[in-house]
Amino acid sequence: MPTTNLKFLSTVMWDGRETTLMPGSSDCIRGISTCFSPVSFGLSTQANHATLGHAEALRELTDDERKEIVSFESGLFTAQIQHNDAGNLTAMEAHGGPEALLKQDYYFVINNTLAGDYLTGVAFNPKIMSLYDSWSSFKPNKSSDSVTNARAAIVRGQALFNTKSIQISSVKGINDDFNIDVLPGICTTCHNTPNSDNHLTPMRCLWILVLLMHRVVHRICHCIIH
Repeated sequence: MPTTNLKFLSTVMWDGRETTLMPGSSDCIRGISTCFSPVSFGLSTQANHATLGHAEALRELTDDERKEIVSFESGLFTAQIQHNDAGNLTAMEAHGGPEALLKQDYYFVINNTLAGDYLTGVAFNPKIMSLYDSWSSFKPNKSSDSVTNARAAIVRGQALFNTKSIQISSVKGINDDFNIDVLPGICTTCHNTPNSDNHLTPMRCLWILVLLMHRVVHRICHCIIH
């Protein structure tokens, strides 16, 4: 569970356990009847559960206390603003740092992989990261200084994230839902929230991480045994 940039969350807690189904909510998946509790509601219940559990309080939080906690944590933004080689990450109209995240447009399903933008009807845009578009003129070469090469590398990394093809297999919430063994995709098939790298809806793309963790643990155990 992140402690800043909560504006971009689609679920509360890494496994989504504080995000519940809520019939009648406005946060609904198009085409089906599944609706989720708003993130603000999930953060509120999480705060109360933490107060009763971790803090061992003798009473639940009041509604006003919950609102104050959610308001405070929802207003926290962090992002890297300085790079040892590239320098200031807001230079030359780049959008590194927390201020850009504060101003970034976001609402429920702004860029759904299948349905696009629920509000405007615009099709899905796989180009999720655009913070460093203004640095696209930087090209590495042997005579370039370290700042130029570093900024060129950042632009290449952004392009890689937006376009690198991957073959998605054995991932719950993707291959089973689509009934396809291998789904051609890119990083932004799951990480589809503009400039924040999160997943827009409470789906199970987190199972990619769980699957990878399982494979790593399995290999470690295999090495220890043998």
